[in-house]
Amino acid sequence: GGSARAPRRRCLHLVESSMWWWLLLVALATAKRAPQTQEPVIEEVTAKQLERVLADKDYVAVFWYARSCTTCDKVLQELEQIDDDTDSFGVDFVKINDKRLAKQYGITKFPALTYFREKQPIIYEGDLMDEENVLDFLTSL
Repeated sequence: GGSARAPRRRCLHLVESSMWWWLLLVALATAKRAPQTQEPVIEEVTAKQLERVLADKDYVAVFWYARSCTTCDKVLQELEQIDDDTDSFGVDFVKINDKRLAKQYGITKFPALTYFREKQPIIYEGDLMDEENVLDFLTSL
């Protein structure tokens, strides 16, 4: 009786492993398609993550916002239009909601944008709704 069960177990194993392959293929196919349909989104970071990004990268744009800020969402939508452009210039773009940390970097009102060029913060003084000027600021320094 024991020898008749062995092939069946092997069959089950094959079915199980082919199912995993199928799931993997579906996952890969779905993952490949996602970026085309996904809107460009600026990554949200915590204070600790921001420290790490600033330590690891030479060019980082930081969008500072506050939950209570009504214009922050509108500005963020504008800035997300240029996120891919800044990526192609090697500028990492992140956003953070941390008033205490913002104050340490001289940010007193929201929304605000700081460009860290080789760890040196430069606060953008222009109109954040003018994505062309913002892009120039982040790519010409």
